[in-house]
Amino acid sequence: MRRNTEFWVHLIRLLRKSKIQYRLLAIFCFISLVPVICVGMYAYHVYTYSINNKLSESVYQSILSLNQNMILELEKIQTVAITLARSQEVQEILHLYSDSDSPHIDEDFGYAGQEIRNNIVYSEYLRNVRIMSASGTMIYDLGYEIFSEEVFPEILDEIDRVAPRQSLKYIRSYRGRDRMVLGSRCYSLGFSDVSFGYILLFIDEPLIYEKVFSNVSFGEESDIMMLDSSGTVLSARNKELVGSSFSGTSLFADLQEHAKDGDMIFNLKEAGNHSLIIFTYNDKYEYYLVGQIPESYITSEVRTINTVLLLLSLLLILLSLVCTMVVYFSIVTPIKNMVDFCETPVEQMALPEIHDESPDELGFLAVTMESMLCDLQKSMEQNREDEHRKRRLELQMLQYQINPHFLFNTLNSLQWVAVINDVPVLAEGISSLSTLLKNTLMKEDELITLEEEISNLKHYFVIQKIRYGNSFDVDYVLEPDTLQYRLPRLILQPLAENAIVHGASGSADVVFIAVSSRHGQEGLVIEIRDNGKGFSEAAFDRKEAETNGSKKREAGEKKTEDKSRKSPGIGIQNIKERLRLHYGREDLLQIISEEGKGTLCRIMIPAEP
Repeated sequence: MRRNTEFWVHLIRLLRKSKIQYRLLAIFCFISLVPVICVGMYAYHVYTYSINNKLSESVYQSILSLNQNMILELEKIQTVAITLARSQEVQEILHLYSDSDSPHIDEDFGYAGQEIRNNIVYSEYLRNVRIMSASGTMIYDLGYEIFSEEVFPEILDEIDRVAPRQSLKYIRSYRGRDRMVLGSRCYSLGFSDVSFGYILLFIDEPLIYEKVFSNVSFGEESDIMMLDSSGTVLSARNKELVGSSFSGTSLFADLQEHAKDGDMIFNLKEAGNHSLIIFTYNDKYEYYLVGQIPESYITSEVRTINTVLLLLSLLLILLSLVCTMVVYFSIVTPIKNMVDFCETPVEQMALPEIHDESPDELGFLAVTMESMLCDLQKSMEQNREDEHRKRRLELQMLQYQINPHFLFNTLNSLQWVAVINDVPVLAEGISSLSTLLKNTLMKEDELITLEEEISNLKHYFVIQKIRYGNSFDVDYVLEPDTLQYRLPRLILQPLAENAIVHGASGSADVVFIAVSSRHGQEGLVIEIRDNGKGFSEAAFDRKEAETNGSKKREAGEKKTEDKSRKSPGIGIQNIKERLRLHYGREDLLQIISEEGKGTLCRIMIPAEP
C-alpha cells in the first residue's frame, strides 16, 4: 500500500513539473483520441463477428430448407420405385429370373413388360427406368436413354452397400446428359428380407437445379452444390461443376470430418482462397448439400462499413480536437490571467484587474481573488486605523480606570450609613445595587443559570422600587426543575425595564408584572407579562426599524434619556442579537402587545444537546 502511495506521489510530482496548459492539452488529446480509436476497433471486431454469425446462421437455415425440398422431390421420384417393387408383374418376372431353369421366361417377359409400363407414374424429370436381376442382368429398360453398361456394376455395389436405403449416384448418358441414378433393392413381398433384384430410376439433373437451386443465392461468386457419397457433384448452380469429382480434395475431406463431429460450418483455405462452407448431410440418400461463400464477399460489406467507420472516426477525432482546443483555451486563459494577477505586488494594485465574471469555477475563483484583495486592502487600512484608535483608547482607559474594590467598599459604607440612620429602603437599594454590579462587573461567564438570572432580576426590581415607588408589583411563577437551565446573563433585565418604564409610565394604577418559567417543546420558556398600557405592534415595528437604522450612524451620536425611554427597540434588538449569536436563530424572542391591555414577552431557550 505504501509503495503504491509513493508511486502516485512520485507521478504527481513528475506531472507538476510541466505547466497546467501542457497537461490539459495532453490529457484532452488522450481522452479524445483513445476512446474513438478503441470504439472503432471494437466496432470493427463486433460487426465482423456479427456479420459472420448472422450470415452463417442464415445460410445454414437456407441449406436445411433446401434439403427438405430435395427430400420431397426425391420422395416423389421414389414413389415410382415403390410402385414397381410392389407390382405383381415385377415380382413374378424377378422370381422367374431368380429361377434360371424356368422354361417360360421369354414369354412371361413380353407380357410383364407391358404391365410394367402401365404401372410407371411418369414425371417430367424421370428419364428412364431399369429393372435388373440379383445377378446384375438387365430384365427391363424403358429405353428412353442409353448408358454405358460398364458403370452399372459399381452402381449395384453401391446399392448393396447402403441397402435397405436408397443410393443416389451421378451418371452421364451417351448423349452427354447429366443424370442421377436413384437405385434400391427389390424385396419379395412374401419374404421382406429376401432381395431378388434392383430398380434404377434415372433422374434429370435439372430437377435439382430448377426445383431447388434456381431461386437461391448466397451472394456474388458464391455457389451451392450437391455431392454424392464419393464426392461427385450431382447438381450445382455452376453448371461447369456438375459431374466433376471433389474426391481427394481438402473440401471433401473437411466435409467428411465435420459431418462426423456434427459441425456444419467451417472455414476453408484452399489454393490461397478463403471461403466459408455451410453444409448439411442427408444420411438417407447419402449426399452433401454444400453452400460455399467466398471470404471476399463476406468482407466486402465489412470493408465498406470499415471505410465509413474510419471516416466517421476521423471526423470525430477532428471534432474532438476542435472541442478540446475550445475547452483548453477556456481553462488556460483565465488561469493565466489569475497567475499574472497573483504575480503583481499588492502595493501596485490600485483595484482588482482580473475582470472575469463567468459563472464557472474559474470565474468564481477570479471574483473571490478580487474580493480577497479588496478585503486585504481594507484590512490593511483598518489595521492602520486600529493602531491609532488603540493608542487613543489606552490613554482613555488610563484616565477613566476605576478600581472595582474601591467602588464596592464605597457602596458598603453607604449601606451602613443608611442602616445607622434607619433608612431601610435606601440600605436595601444600595445592597441590591452592589450585588448587581458585582454580578455584572466581576463575573466573566456569559452563560449563567436561570436561578442566578432571577436573583439579578430581583435586585434590579429592588433598585427600581426606590425610583418608582409602589407603582408596580412583581410575582414569580417558576418551575423548580427549570432553575438550572443556562442562558445569557442579564437577558431579562431589558424586558423588565420595558415593563416598568413603558407599562407604568403616566398611570396611577399599580402595574402587575408576572415572571414565569416552564418547559416547552424545544426547551425552556420564560415569560414576562404586565397589565400596563401596552402599545401598537405596528408602531413598535416602525420604532424597531428606526432603531436598526440608528446602528449605521456614527458611534459618537447620543440620544437623550427621554428619547431612549420612549423607544423599547434598542434593548429588544440587543436581546435578539445576543440570542441569535448564541443559538443561531431569529425566532427565540416573541413580543405580543395590545394598547390598554398589556404586553407579553416570551423567550425560548433551546435545550442543551
